[in-house]
Amino acid sequence: MKNFTLTTLSIVFWVNLLVAAPLTIALDGAPKSLDPRFAVDANGMRLTQVLLFETLVQQDDSLRIVPGLAESWTHPDDTTWILKLKAGVHFQDGSQLDAEDVRFTFEHIMDPETKSPFQFLSKKLKSVEATGDRTVTFHLFQPEAAFFLDIFIPIFSRNSDLENAKLIGTGPYQLVSQDPNGISLKRFDDYHGTKPTIEELELKIIQDANTRFLKMRKGEIDLAINVVPLDKLPQFERGSLATEYKMMTGPALNYQYLGLNMKSSKLQDPRVRRAIAHGINRQELIEFLKKGRAVAADSVLTKQNDFSAPGLVSYQHDPQKARQLLKEAGIENLTLEYKTSNSRDAVQQARILQNQLKEIGINLEIRSFEWGTFFGDVKAGNFELFSLRWVGVSEPDFYYSLFHSSELPDVGGRNRVRYSNAEIDSLLEQGRSTIDPQERKKYYNKVQEILQLDLPYISLWHNQNVALVKENIDGFRLHPSGGFQSLVYISRR
Repeated sequence: MKNFTLTTLSIVFWVNLLVAAPLTIALDGAPKSLDPRFAVDANGMRLTQVLLFETLVQQDDSLRIVPGLAESWTHPDDTTWILKLKAGVHFQDGSQLDAEDVRFTFEHIMDPETKSPFQFLSKKLKSVEATGDRTVTFHLFQPEAAFFLDIFIPIFSRNSDLENAKLIGTGPYQLVSQDPNGISLKRFDDYHGTKPTIEELELKIIQDANTRFLKMRKGEIDLAINVVPLDKLPQFERGSLATEYKMMTGPALNYQYLGLNMKSSKLQDPRVRRAIAHGINRQELIEFLKKGRAVAADSVLTKQNDFSAPGLVSYQHDPQKARQLLKEAGIENLTLEYKTSNSRDAVQQARILQNQLKEIGINLEIRSFEWGTFFGDVKAGNFELFSLRWVGVSEPDFYYSLFHSSELPDVGGRNRVRYSNAEIDSLLEQGRSTIDPQERKKYYNKVQEILQLDLPYISLWHNQNVALVKENIDGFRLHPSGGFQSLVYISRR
């Protein structure tokens, strides 16, 4: 009996030790802010949207809108949404969430004095009202099909210390400490949702990629999402680390593209743009630059997205067809200026494209600059070709900011390529204001079909997410955003 008791106590001791041990997560850089009013970088949003704070709605693993702090909603007319908050939700100071906190959050971030990057909502939301203890009513200036993604804002308590940036959330974890080397979080025991099994999270900020890899070889990291060098991944698949870590992969929301200046006299003929598309070997780019960890793209949206258009024209690598298109356009020995940042990967991509397009008679003059100068030239329209990526693309209304003729960078828009098409403008306006998903699909299918013929962008690839998880950790799911949505469900054996 004594031996049985000692054995039982020993098992309980080791189980408790496993539960109490912090889960160590590798980050490739420090969040620019953990203040939900200002956190717009990837690592900042991963922490503020699902761990420290929560949003009214969430996106599940299929990117469908599902309840968050709001349990249900109604839509009585085109410009009104009424959201019902969950009961029994507490902030991390013990106070209870109510509709006034939601109203306060939105009014504060829309106030120009706050200088929040979310202040743009003041152009979309006419008012936010607490119309009951747990009822919030949003009045819009006009119908917005992307309403739920617009309000993807972390909610904070109206009792927060705003002046000292000490904001109070409802998330499953609380901030313990933060320094240049890492961030410590502890479980919020009065959390309203699934209570995390892991009591503490240690997020290690390791900017050097080789150092991150070495720490994983030593077993010091439990979870790494998209932060391990691609050339090291084979060691986790079939090499020495394959028994220590599980590798999980899935489609990401990052989109790499080649931007063409639609005001350039050299690029006015669509046959020239199509020749460039056929001259690019996307698979070669993916194999060399991404080590095969990407999928060739034909649209801004991934194929998994419900709004991805079926049967789009796909520009396969075809140098002969490319040369024929240039001949039809009366073009010989075309020279184009390609601008890029001076990062190693960006310059490598430029050189591959230069070699590929040389085969069809196009000479790329590569001009590389430090990031600020390069991006300034892109926004100013001072380029002929460039390549960048968009991150976190899931809502088709994103096409509006990329291609509507009113969205030029001069007025704060994202239409970097200066594209203008009256039909596209009309379709985007109708898609933005149409709530019915099936009707919206018709508009966005047409948008994607036209863009794939006009080619203001030449689609290159969509990245893949890659998560490396310690073998003794169960319950982790890889979200398309590469975020921390599933940390509340994981456990350690």
